[in-house]
Amino acid sequence: MKSDLIQTKNDKLWDNYYISFQKNSSIPGVKYPNEHLIRFLNQIKKLDILKSNKGNKLRILELGFGTITNMLAMNQLGYKVEGLEVSKDSVHRARIALAKLKIKNEIMVDSYDGGSVIPKKNNSYDIVVGLQCVYYNIDQSKFIYECNRLLKKNGMIFFSYFTHRHGYMKHIEGCPGGPVTFKKGHPNPRLVGLKPFLYKSKKQLINKFNQYFNTIVGREEFDYLLAYQSWYYLTGIKKTSNYNKNFLNDLISIKKYKYKKSILDFKSSDKFKSDNYQIWKSFLDSLGTANINKYPNEHIVRFLSLKNRRNEKKVHEGMYNKEDYFLKVKNQNALELDPISDANLGVLNNLGYSPHYVFLSQKFKKLLNCYLKKNITINNWFQRNG
Repeated sequence: MKSDLIQTKNDKLWDNYYISFQKNSSIPGVKYPNEHLIRFLNQIKKLDILKSNKGNKLRILELGFGTITNMLAMNQLGYKVEGLEVSKDSVHRARIALAKLKIKNEIMVDSYDGGSVIPKKNNSYDIVVGLQCVYYNIDQSKFIYECNRLLKKNGMIFFSYFTHRHGYMKHIEGCPGGPVTFKKGHPNPRLVGLKPFLYKSKKQLINKFNQYFNTIVGREEFDYLLAYQSWYYLTGIKKTSNYNKNFLNDLISIKKYKYKKSILDFKSSDKFKSDNYQIWKSFLDSLGTANINKYPNEHIVRFLSLKNRRNEKKVHEGMYNKEDYFLKVKNQNALELDPISDANLGVLNNLGYSPHYVFLSQKFKKLLNCYLKKNITINNWFQRNG
């Protein structure tokens, strides 16, 4: 069939992509997990949507993992993780990286022939994840059926898809609503020839998944990479689930922090200059070690990674020299206002900057200092501005 031939071509091109990408690295690309995935998993945990049977760990299958970064995060969060990837080179590098980390028996990875058939047993997983990859499965109907087949009764999916607004879509042949082809002139020349499935609208995306899943779709857009970024993030739960579909609204709702009345009754004191100042300090004072975020903001990681190489022609060729990057930022200072964890500061430090921060809360400063590395310069916002 024509779709099978297209799928085979996609798989081969993708394998070539990784073979040529950062050859000397066992974990190519960004070293930090996708921020939306972390939010999704944390929300599931808070709402207690999925429960393991007889105390067993929940099982997650990541499709098109590319690198082990997301799988490491899921493993650290207590999930039993497996990964499938069409690129045999990626699988090979993943196994090397897992062996070096001495966790090769905790995360299982393997190669497969794309999205037409997923070589796993029925009702095997609690969650299937696929970020920036599942749109290369040309037969989306069969792919969605396969995901439904793999999942247990209360199983969930979490996927991302290009929107028609993405900058890459200025370089396609074909129309939204089906497979399109990346043509010459694409910002990332290594993607030329790949054929993603491009949904023409959020409604079409939801309708496609609606046969087997209750879904919600959000959109994220930003403009500080080489091309304008626009993504759909799709969350779904099997229709055979015990949960009402309205749970999805609970999943994405913002949980407001509940302050004690005595904390909010700041009008009786002139100690602080503004209501916002007092409320934010009270919030920081209330945080404990359990609320320390382990992962940096994904947008900050992208911004910093691209800051000094935005005009580099070889950025997409995987040829950028890490040592050159550190020389460019050496001795440059970076200031973060009111960090809620050491995660973003750690990124700055790892990239060669001299990170600084300022605080409102003395109490939270003492808490965070336990996590900060010795070479990070400490300032205090409250002392400077109070």
